Amino acid sequence: MAKYRNWGIAVAFFALLAFVVRGDFVITGGQLSSFGSGSASSSSLNTSLVSYWKLDESSGTRYDSEPTGTPQDLTDNSTVDYTSSGLINNAAYFVSTNLEVLTISDSSDLSTGDIDFSIAAWVKLKSLSASGERHIFNKYYGASGRREYALFMTVNERLAFRVSATGSSGVEITDSTFGALTTNTWYFVVAWHDSVNNQIAISINNQTPQTLAHTTGVYNGTQRVGIGMYEGDPYAWDGYIDEVGFWKKALTSNEISELYNSGSGKTCCPF
Repeated sequence: MAKYRNWGIAVAFFALLAFVVRGDFVITGGQLSSFGSGSASSSSLNTSLVSYWKLDESSGTRYDSEPTGTPQDLTDNSTVDYTSSGLINNAAYFVSTNLEVLTISDSSDLSTGDIDFSIAAWVKLKSLSASGERHIFNKYYGASGRREYALFMTVNERLAFRVSATGSSGVEITDSTFGALTTNTWYFVVAWHDSVNNQIAISINNQTPQTLAHTTGVYNGTQRVGIGMYEGDPYAWDGYIDEVGFWKKALTSNEISELYNSGSGKTCCPF
């Protein structure tokens, strides 16, 4: 009897092995992944991720790759082009003279308040700013009552993060250690609001973040989200934007390092 029992165990083992090798594996944390694909992940970057845009599309709608929530797909308002030489696969290509922008209507998913949230993106310039701010990701308009948060490049070619607690006046942290940006170079920027430690922060290429004390949170208004342009201002990003993510948490140094990945980046989803 033991002989047949052992034979049955052996048959079951090889059946399972065939199942795994065939690629029908494995459910972990509620996500179906294929064996050897590398898509199964326990990365904490998947936690509190609201939206992630790979920006691989050649034109039209840019789709939100985060699979669990309400899709926050980007509308192309200005025939935003693309490049096949993105940081990872394709990237959106913005021409500043055309005032190009990708937008999403106001939603609770991308609205904030006095909460933790983070924005991450890879950017590359084709030209520098002659005048005016060049915005990467914002929920911010020039008119009072429509100013919430904005990640952008200043007229001095430095990356900055601005928030408003009232919808009118705002505060900003400008990177003072990395230096001015140059053209034809990919930069990784992360900006966040930390409601626990009462500060805003910005980090470039996984370097030590710059921080600024801020105790009054962020205005929760009705302005739509824009990528590539500050609406209400005649200046726009000139170059490429790739792999944009939005989290409702303050990313840790380990998570930022994981996203930076020694300059190679890391895409979603999942991480």
